[in-house]
Amino acid sequence: HLGDHLVHDNGERFLGLGTNLAWTEWGSGFTVYDDWLVALNNNGGNFIKITMAPWIFGLEWGSGTLGNYNNRQNRAWGLDWIFDKMTEYGIYCQFHFLVHDELRPDNNTGWNENPYKSANGGPCNNPQDFFTNATAKKFYKQKIRYSIARWGYSSYLHSWEIMSEADNTGFFESYQPDIYNWLIETAEFVKNRDVYQRPVTSGF
Repeated sequence: HLGDHLVHDNGERFLGLGTNLAWTEWGSGFTVYDDWLVALNNNGGNFIKITMAPWIFGLEWGSGTLGNYNNRQNRAWGLDWIFDKMTEYGIYCQFHFLVHDELRPDNNTGWNENPYKSANGGPCNNPQDFFTNATAKKFYKQKIRYSIARWGYSSYLHSWEIMSEADNTGFFESYQPDIYNWLIETAEFVKNRDVYQRPVTSGF
């Protein structure tokens, strides 16, 4: 339970109370977050989860976009706006880089559209290669560096989640060691670059 372990700089205990507001569809309008955050604040909440899922805040998606965030700066600006709203309403967030759906071959917004896929100009023939391919690791860490540089300033960014539901890719059972090693390596990378040393986790 968060309140037993986390404190503010002044020593005051932090007790997170909130919900998963990971995404809405981009086409539906991200400004719905204003309504959500107001409602959460009005009901005593102070904690949410936000994800960089490709259908909302992902910086790269589709063929030829790996490592190029230019075409999705509107998504990044949407996150800028939400961080301003979190500051306004006193809401903390767990910030999440990767949703498992991106690596699922059977998902509509999954592997077939993933910029890491070789058919889309990426370095990986198969989704499981994402966890071992050196070029894939380089580009994923680049996205993390960018995210920390852009949003890591916020005192309302509570923690990082490097991947959600790592066991729900559809191939976890056969590649557990590779995925585990990737999680450890990526977590250490985040810790070494976040000067505020926020907690780092992954979902299962």
